[in-house]
Formats: sequence, C-alpha cells, structure tokens
Amino acid sequence: MDIAVIIPIYNKAPHITRSINSVINQSLPASEIIVIDDGSTDNSYEMAASLAEKNSIIKLHTQKNMGASFTRNRGVELAKSPHVAFLDADDEWKPDYLSNIQRLYHNFPDCGAYGTSYEVIEENGIKSFPKSAGVPPAPWIGIIPNYFKMIQEGNPFYTSSIVMSKSVYNNLGGFPLGVRRGEDRMLWVLLAVKYPIAYTQSCQVMYHQEAVNRASNIFQPETKLIQLLETMLANDEVPMGLIEDFKDYGAYLKIRKAGKLIKSGDTNSAKTFLWASKKNKKYHRKWLWWFLWSKMPISLIRISKRLRNKIHFHT
Repeated sequence: MDIAVIIPIYNKAPHITRSINSVINQSLPASEIIVIDDGSTDNSYEMAASLAEKNSIIKLHTQKNMGASFTRNRGVELAKSPHVAFLDADDEWKPDYLSNIQRLYHNFPDCGAYGTSYEVIEENGIKSFPKSAGVPPAPWIGIIPNYFKMIQEGNPFYTSSIVMSKSVYNNLGGFPLGVRRGEDRMLWVLLAVKYPIAYTQSCQVMYHQEAVNRASNIFQPETKLIQLLETMLANDEVPMGLIEDFKDYGAYLKIRKAGKLIKSGDTNSAKTFLWASKKNKKYHRKWLWWFLWSKMPISLIRISKRLRNKIHFHT
C-alpha cells in the first residue's frame, strides 16, 4: 500500500517540524511526503526546506495563497502513489498510524477510505476523545455501518486521520473550492454515500486545537454543507437505508447553525434554519429550546452569553 502524505502549510512555523517528523518516524514508512507552502508569510517554508534537505522522501512545493482545499487537491495531482493521506501542518501522527491503515487495507481492500480515531489536545491542554457511536472499541476493526448516524454524536475521523485511494478521491471531485469551513465534511458526505469506509477506534492521530493560526478559530457561517445535503436528497442520491439518518444529520446541522446565529445576535437568520428543521422528530427538544431563545430580546441573549463565559472562565 504505497501512500503519499500531503501536508499543506500556511504560517505554521511553530508546528511544521513536529508534523513532518511524525511522518518520517512512522513504523511503516510513507512512499512520499508532499509539502506545499500555501504562501506563508512566516518562515514555514524555510523550516520545511531544512527538513527536505535531510530527507529525499520530502518533496517541497510553494504557491501563492490559494486555501486548504486547492492546496490539498494540488497535492493529490502531484502524488505518484495510488493512495493519499492528509496531515494538517499543526497535527501529528503517532508512530503506528500508517501500520494501522495498512492493517485496515489488508482486511478490507475494497473500501473507498481507511480511517482511525484521534486524540484532541484542547486549548487548555486537556486531552479528549471523539465519540464513535455504533462501533465497538479498539481493538475492533471493521466497516462503519452508518456514517450519518455516527457523525451526529461526534466525528469518527477527520482530515488528518483518513487515507483514500487516489481514484476514489478524484471520482468524488476532491475538496470543494471556495468553502472556508466544512470543506472536509462535504467530501466525507460524498464518500460515505458512495463507498464503504474501514475504521478502527484506535487513536493514532493527535489533533492540536491549541495550535496557532487555525482556520477553525474563525467562525464563518457557511451553509455549503447543508446545501449539499439538501441537493443530494432532492436528486435521490442517498441510498434508501441511509435516508432517515441523512435527514437527521441535516436537521442537526441546521439547529446547531441556528444556535450559533442566536448567540451572535442574528436571530432573523437563525429563524430561517429553525423553520427548515421544524418537522424533525429526533431533535424536536433542541429545536424548541433554540426557537424559544430566538424570541428573546438580543440584550438578554448577550447578558446570558456573558454570564456563561464568566462561569466557564472561573471553572
């Protein structure tokens, strides 16, 4: 199983050495490491170049700033290996990540992707683990029975913890361009509808939420993922056995979006998402909660938000 590892960089100087070394130090080596500097303004490129000089497996490229999706897609184009892995420049792999992927591939060679669980390093240094409802704990390995049911409880995998065949990636169209947040989940939705995903709950990746210059630190009210779900339903692209959980996932996203908008004071936009999810039975209580909050004066919402932040700070 030859794997190309694609690492996009944008102003990640404090973390890039750790990230690249975590690939070099794998118990099962990668075939190639493609590092693409996406127009960094710090010394990220120089640090990556220093590592590339010492290790011929690293191929370093640079470009003007084009965003994560474009950069990952370019990495796939440059890859010579039949499988591609993605590692964010502020995250790292544990030494046996690729050997776990290889094990999944040998047991389930016909899957479209292979993923592992991960360990979250939060901003306060506390470690946490995602919920993976619907599958047994490690050392179990197998095929995810229903991704859309699992994702409502927590992400079973994310960009840095999944490997795909290059042909499957290209068939799905790669990461969508022009989407600042949620571009990865859009790809996983397309993947989960069309292909089986092999998975292990063994935590083989470290997801650093305390890293600098993280795109997810910026709240962007993207609706592209919700629009994708609605389009796929309208076009009958969802298998019958997944439709109910697929719809529940859409309602979950809309209600969560409404909650964020209400917290930010934009109750008018929030009501649009609430009305679109009103008929969902699974999340009726959450819907009712945010519907009631959408009726509250903005001043009360802001006071409540300040109180919650104060309590969170002291705890």
